[in-house]
Amino acid sequence: KALLQFCGATQCESDQVANLQNIFKASKVEKEVAGRSCPPNQLNAGICPDGSCTGCTGGEVIPTTAIPGFPPGSLTCGEEACSLGDISRDFYEFKNPSDYLTCGSEAACNIFKVQNASAICCTGSGSCKESFFKLQPDPSCGGDVCCSESSCQESSFRSVRSMACLGNNACEKDTSVTLTGDLIVGAGVQAGGESTFTFINAGNHCVRTVGASVNALVQATLVVQQASNVRMLCDKTASCVEVAMTFALGL
Repeated sequence: KALLQFCGATQCESDQVANLQNIFKASKVEKEVAGRSCPPNQLNAGICPDGSCTGCTGGEVIPTTAIPGFPPGSLTCGEEACSLGDISRDFYEFKNPSDYLTCGSEAACNIFKVQNASAICCTGSGSCKESFFKLQPDPSCGGDVCCSESSCQESSFRSVRSMACLGNNACEKDTSVTLTGDLIVGAGVQAGGESTFTFINAGNHCVRTVGASVNALVQATLVVQQASNVRMLCDKTASCVEVAMTFALGL
């Protein structure tokens, strides 16, 4: 599970930041044309081609067959694939908590709900929007989430280890994240702006803007729930402007 493996960057070391940036070079879905449906055989195989697995009902453990997990070790969603169509529907639950979700094509995994995934990679432009994800960090994958240009907007992510929001408008606008590790934001305009990132455990945490960041974390809210050492390195143009820091009562 090298795709999303990341050791916590408690000191914001450059090689560790590069680890998260290299995530964006990971696998892309080959484009195929498919009907707008949600056939169980595609979900069970772990591959939803372009335009497929939409209008899904949710509320199931997948794969639905007797196999212990997805054959490729992940559920991979193509362009405009993997959607419930209605966010009020229930979560899909990954049977194998070592499996991860890959949304590497444009508008993949929008209005989608998954729980018990070990990691999530939203590298497709405009992917993982208006969605809800609950991770179950596995030692081999770590529970990291990566988001690229215009992805992960107006979504919720729970039980994340480290979060990377790299690209124009990544994780911007009403995204809510709970995390135990570090937050890396930048490589574009407005990444992480107007969103809320909550550090839920005690320890060392790093918040850093990287790349050609402009207005990263502008009007974002950072919440620290337990006594922690939070190091912020906001060294790019107008980054971290008007960031609201909130500490739990007694800290």
